[in-house]
Amino acid sequence: MEHLANYRLIGDGQTIVWVTEGEQVDILKRPGQKLLITMKDVLGEFEGWTGATIVPLRRPKAGVEIDPEVLQGFPVIEDTRIPYSTISGLARDGLGASDISYFYPSVSELGVEGAVEFDRYVRTYNKRDANKRTA
Repeated sequence: MEHLANYRLIGDGQTIVWVTEGEQVDILKRPGQKLLITMKDVLGEFEGWTGATIVPLRRPKAGVEIDPEVLQGFPVIEDTRIPYSTISGLARDGLGASDISYFYPSVSELGVEGAVEFDRYVRTYNKRDANKRTA
């Protein structure tokens, strides 16, 4: 299986086909339905059913990226293999961007800010999810 962004869904009014390189899989046969999107469209920012904004999958915050070929798709600082959580953890421990760049020269100020913002997003999202489970 490839990353979802590599696939397309195509509808012709008769069915919906999941298209991969050299292969088409008929996933639905309902006359009258039409659909033509790429998974890149689906993986962009959107508003979830709770009203919360879901960040884009490939670039959740400026300076942070997700690439299935890098660290098995774990979010990293853009153009590096450094996990966002490593950088956000250092920032939570009180290190500033210049201190962090001393240890990780390839991490820019934008990367530090993005890691902190994404960490905040993940923590907020996890809290909201935990509150639903206990309610």
